[in-house]
Amino acid sequence: MTIFTAPALAPPYSVAIPGTKFGSAELRMNQPHAVDFQDMEQAEHCVLETEPTLVEGDDSSEDTARTISKKIEIRDRARGTATQFVLYEQGVLRVSQQRRKKRSKTLQFNLRYLDPVPSMTRHPAKRIFHIALGAAGAAAAAGLLAQFDVLRGYTLPSAIGLGTTGLIALLLGVYLTHQRFVFYTLHGRLPAIRLTAGFGYGRRFQALLPILSRAIEESADTIGDDTTVFLRQEMREHYRLRSNGVLTPEQCNQGTERILAQFDDHL
Repeated sequence: MTIFTAPALAPPYSVAIPGTKFGSAELRMNQPHAVDFQDMEQAEHCVLETEPTLVEGDDSSEDTARTISKKIEIRDRARGTATQFVLYEQGVLRVSQQRRKKRSKTLQFNLRYLDPVPSMTRHPAKRIFHIALGAAGAAAAAGLLAQFDVLRGYTLPSAIGLGTTGLIALLLGVYLTHQRFVFYTLHGRLPAIRLTAGFGYGRRFQALLPILSRAIEESADTIGDDTTVFLRQEMREHYRLRSNGVLTPEQCNQGTERILAQFDDHL
């Protein structure tokens, strides 16, 4: 089954660049590759980007009507979160997150409407790292001046204070540094699945991406031959995601305009 795409509408895929707080430059990820699922289970960190309301009909009774293909849970001990991904053979992904023993709302996604190639952006806490570096340099200078007896009473406390500030800033910068992964809708090019991996967990977290990409590609088998019908169905999916808080009204309108522009090519 060939997935019809709209390359001209695809958003830029990016990584962070110097000079901005959260800069970006174009980059497209490689095709999904095979991963060791057992290794995936050892991953520690995942943060669900959005916390919308429950989707309609989203309850545990639905599990009995579907066949589970894979179930993956990723924990972030530092942030106290545990995110569970449940893939169903019917082409549905269910995502739920528990934050410090408080379970958040659950999301459901129909994979047939998603692009299997995600975007990836890196977000280093550059300003905080610059503060840490500046504080460390000032602490070093104050430490040198403390070698002189006449200045020691003033510079030694300053060196200690600046060194402590630099250490705290460094730890905060590490905590805030993260990678973001987004799966977009196929023709509307709207961000549907948005996930964030903290510093040090990017490679482990990326092991999840090929699994989701393969599931999206397999769900394409359910796409019929009538392109206009599929475009209408994708628009309805956009409105469902908007009602559940995944998309904003502005994003939904943008996606609708992009899909409507596709009808001229297929009618």
